[in-house]
Amino acid sequence: MACPELIGNAGLGRRFDAHRFWMLHPDGRRLIAHWFERAWNHRNCDPADSFEPFIFSWIALNGWAACCTELDQDRQWLDAIAANEEVCERFKLMLEHSDKIRAVGETFRSYWPVFKAQELRRRGALAYWHRPRAETIERYLQAGATQFSVTRRKPVDTNIRSTF
Repeated sequence: MACPELIGNAGLGRRFDAHRFWMLHPDGRRLIAHWFERAWNHRNCDPADSFEPFIFSWIALNGWAACCTELDQDRQWLDAIAANEEVCERFKLMLEHSDKIRAVGETFRSYWPVFKAQELRRRGALAYWHRPRAETIERYLQAGATQFSVTRRKPVDTNIRSTF
């Protein structure tokens, strides 16, 4: 079942079709696969060297998702994929049957909310990143930060403090 906040995107999940990737011109498939391979080959790198592999994987994901949804903006294809019932069901099964995937997901979730870096920079709030997460979030909110990165559509609810 799709996330409740995506229900307003009726029909959006039908935009995703993984078969479009296999119908893509071979050069396009090869290009996307090449970016992913570059990321995968450096997946065990030192954290200090992880920016390039992250970017390589992002380029691959962006190309694949734009192909499979026929949408070019990150927010659009992310919504289309997240609204797809089959993707949601497969993700749920992976979480149920893989301790490693579940642990990675939980670690990622521990960084939420992800505020927009541009807003934090404008508000002079970037200096708080090294503090405990709950304190960092509190400082961001005190600085007036209200916008999330691409992981969220809506500005932060100022009552978010109660969840940390």
